[in-house]
Amino acid sequence: MVLRKKDLLYSEILERLVTARYRFGERILVKELCAETGASRQPIMAALNALGNDGFVRIIPQVGCEVVDPTLQDIGDFYRLFARLEGLLAELAASRHTETQLKALKKINLRIKELDPG
Repeated sequence: MVLRKKDLLYSEILERLVTARYRFGERILVKELCAETGASRQPIMAALNALGNDGFVRIIPQVGCEVVDPTLQDIGDFYRLFARLEGLLAELAASRHTETQLKALKKINLRIKELDPG
């Protein structure tokens, strides 16, 4: 599968966000991204728009782009949502396991018990 330029740029910018190269509330300058990546404005804007749709950045028309700055409530909501989703995933996995998967899980649990914490 060949990735389009927009997808490569999306991954590059997302990596910068995850590694805190861009901080919450920081402006992302398209001209700088063009210079750093060698890409033109169009695929960069397409990547930024996709990141905006995914909630990572905010595009402000006629102003620019900035990294979202979540509130404490936003962060708390995320963790509550994740906790509930994790419980549902565990429930689904437990109800749909195969015997082979169950045996593998039991082996892993035995190996964990055998570990020496000292």
